[in-house]
Amino acid sequence: MFTDTKNENENVENFTAGVSLLFGSLKAIVGYYIHRDLGIYLRTLSEKQFCSNAKRYGVIETILMNKCLKHINTQTITLCVIPFFYILFANIPCIYKRITQDSGWTFPFGSFPLFDTTYSPNYEFALLYVNIVNFGVFIIFMALVATIVGVMVFLNYQCQILQNRIKKCSHHSFENNVFNRLYLENNLKDCARQLTSIMEISRKFKNLFSFLLLVDFIGLSVIIALCLLVGITIKLYDLKSAQLFTMLFAAIYTEFLTTYWGSELVKEYLAIGDCYYDIDFVGIDIRLQRSLRFMIQQTQKPIQFSVGGFSPLTMRTFLLVLKGSYSGFTLLYNLNKVK
Repeated sequence: MFTDTKNENENVENFTAGVSLLFGSLKAIVGYYIHRDLGIYLRTLSEKQFCSNAKRYGVIETILMNKCLKHINTQTITLCVIPFFYILFANIPCIYKRITQDSGWTFPFGSFPLFDTTYSPNYEFALLYVNIVNFGVFIIFMALVATIVGVMVFLNYQCQILQNRIKKCSHHSFENNVFNRLYLENNLKDCARQLTSIMEISRKFKNLFSFLLLVDFIGLSVIIALCLLVGITIKLYDLKSAQLFTMLFAAIYTEFLTTYWGSELVKEYLAIGDCYYDIDFVGIDIRLQRSLRFMIQQTQKPIQFSVGGFSPLTMRTFLLVLKGSYSGFTLLYNLNKVK
């Protein structure tokens, strides 16, 4: 497949960089298409129904929100730092060759066909251009991943906060006095409103992110397969190979994060129903019993983000990506070997 030319390794590397740029650009275009709705939905998460209420439900809500923000910040920083290392590893060999040699200069992401780059300043302009394009696409790709993961982390902790509130209701449901019964009724209504809010915003984000996750599923599978193919052709481990491994790490890490938090969201949402079962609803107002029944029924079907509507976003999806990547790598390797 790639052995028709003299520079097999270089051709595979260039093809991998091109495919990565293609899928990254596709995701950036989809991100631009949905950016207005995304902004509206993200602002919804800062509204009152999603804020902690330590005064009413205890300091644990503040602790949970702080943990949530810590997770989001750490993952966002990690995701947005990866493109800087990728560009750094890609450009150091090119810049070094430009300084030490008068000809034979190379580019970090394949050849540049638009104009002659064998002399200065054409080479410098071309190098700047390809770096701006690749870095821009990569950072937008990672920003979208950070947004998707951040939303899932936030919803995960909202489910935990709701569990805490239901447990407070459960505690007061066993105390038979008028004050505690009124407290129970008010809190159950509050929990029902919060559950409805979580369900509604989750459905909106699910529909919004569905195609983005499909692009990830297909694109990252192809990129991982190509990175493995490049990896077996490497004869010298240098900064060029570091560039490759950075891309491979980014692909695996982003897919792992999204599938992990997708699975955690399912688990925490189902745990809400378990908390409702612990409430002593015997003897309380029939309307509240109906509310409890409604909320228990709603938590039987978990909130699940989906990959283009074809598959739920869980750790099983991550395994499918790895399996598909390995199958693709095997196919490409055998084709390359036959040729």
